Amino acid sequence: MKYHADQAGGANDRVLLLSPISTQRISVIRVVIVDDVSTVRMALKQILTTDGDMQVVGQGRHGRDAVALVHDLRPDIVLMDVDMPQMDGLEATERIMSESATPILIVTSSAVYDARGMPFSAIESGALDVFPKPSITDNRSWQNVGDRLRRTVRTLSRVKVVSRRRKRQDNQSPAPARHGVLESPV
Repeated sequence: MKYHADQAGGANDRVLLLSPISTQRISVIRVVIVDDVSTVRMALKQILTTDGDMQVVGQGRHGRDAVALVHDLRPDIVLMDVDMPQMDGLEATERIMSESATPILIVTSSAVYDARGMPFSAIESGALDVFPKPSITDNRSWQNVGDRLRRTVRTLSRVKVVSRRRKRQDNQSPAPARHGVLESPV
């Protein structure tokens, strides 16, 4: 830690006071938000940027946007809904994790969250966690989740993730084995 010397007292009293000066650089967490509802994107952005240590660097409306934004912007973390047009959040998560591995937090409505196995499907696709999204019409619930969401984003943004192969589609079967080695399609 470095210290800064200040003068104190009158003209004839030259006393040095040592006070710590922070030399730590606060790194800003770069966030991409993907949700098909603009009100949700705005609310998430407002919650995340409250403390000044997070910056929303990109926003998208569907999974294709998510894949492109992650590739182009290289954020520290992605917050993404599941139920979106064009490409859902689970497929987008798989693509991101196979092409540009990035921590992903699924933020989805309670109806989707409660669906049988959805949290497990999200984790299987490569997401680190699933966070229940409050109702759009309930301002109090958004205010109540703010601190918890920011803590979760701070923690997950530091996780080192690795690329992973996309899981095999149900209609694909493994390639025949050659020389005793089973090969699967890429």
